[in-house]
Amino acid sequence: MKPVAPESSISAAPLLSAYAAQQLGPERAALARPLRDLLWQSGLRWPTWIDARPGLLQLLLADCVDAPLAATRRALWMQKRERLQQGLVAVGLALAAPRLAFWLPAQPRVPETPATPSSSAIAELHAPSSFPSQPTRVLLGDAGRAFALSAEQLVAVADVLAEPDPAPRTAALISIVGAVQRPAVLPLPDELITPRQLVDRSGGATTAAWVPLLADPIHGCIWEADRPIPAASVGMTPSVLYILPASHELIRRHRASPGLRQRAANACLGCTLCSDLCPTADAGTRPHLLMRALGQGVSQHLTPQLLAATAGCTRCGACSVACPAELLPGAVVAAFAAELPCPARDEPEPPPLPDLSRVSWSRMLTRLGLDRFAAAEIAVSAAIQSG
Repeated sequence: MKPVAPESSISAAPLLSAYAAQQLGPERAALARPLRDLLWQSGLRWPTWIDARPGLLQLLLADCVDAPLAATRRALWMQKRERLQQGLVAVGLALAAPRLAFWLPAQPRVPETPATPSSSAIAELHAPSSFPSQPTRVLLGDAGRAFALSAEQLVAVADVLAEPDPAPRTAALISIVGAVQRPAVLPLPDELITPRQLVDRSGGATTAAWVPLLADPIHGCIWEADRPIPAASVGMTPSVLYILPASHELIRRHRASPGLRQRAANACLGCTLCSDLCPTADAGTRPHLLMRALGQGVSQHLTPQLLAATAGCTRCGACSVACPAELLPGAVVAAFAAELPCPARDEPEPPPLPDLSRVSWSRMLTRLGLDRFAAAEIAVSAAIQSG
């Protein structure tokens, strides 16, 4: 699900299928129809295969697994579980999903709070201790029949439904991690705030020269210290801010991104490790072939098959973790896929069964140079538990 630009917005959501209406029953179907329109108008989208293949969706997941080092979703799970559940139930009704589940970290660092009685009908599934998490591809019994939304999106859905209510909206949260004195999960105020202000609220940086990396260590972007963090809609506000030394390897890799095509030509080893680790490799995704084609400047001659495989990129970042040349093939593939015509990125069919190649969570942190900051994650979790 993603926010939609105004020029591409559609006035109404796709119609609830007759099959879904029958499965829901008259009363619940009458609730689902306006709910779909409300979610659609709020900017939320779901894969087209859910409506094109009525009855195929069997499991709707609330993804509570965080980005590396972050604890934003863990905080929502532990502190805003009722809101999270409300959003999950609402979207489940709109999409006629017969089963709902929370997708949780495999090894919580701190004891979980007891589940509320109203959440007993929602299953709790645990992610493997490996990267990428990929819940819709790990659950083999539901592969191709599941759809996942982030915890942030679902809390935002609950806020949309509660808008007439005078109660305050749930404040967006952001994890401040990396080279700061007190890594933490902080609420984002209504007014715009800068990375420097967030660093100050976290006790200051542990290094004199630091650079903010916003949203994701692989697909995120370098941000200016005094530039306000954007306030996006429908739960899409960045949920993690990495504060890294200016000399950090991830900063070097991102700063080289404007010349990634040239670097692909000069530095890509053609070793296929990125493709070997790709969870959608069985569907034909081949990041190394795209890197080779872009590096050779022949992207205009890419085959339809390669274009289709590129459009299926899930942005998991596994290929960037694997790259021995310290390139970011995941960022390149995702950027190239975003430039394709919309029909090529459509999802009339659910994702295919995956190749379950993965790396351990600890090795992933090491490959990204984030392992030196991992010990602070325990302190963040403890603060969430006590707060």
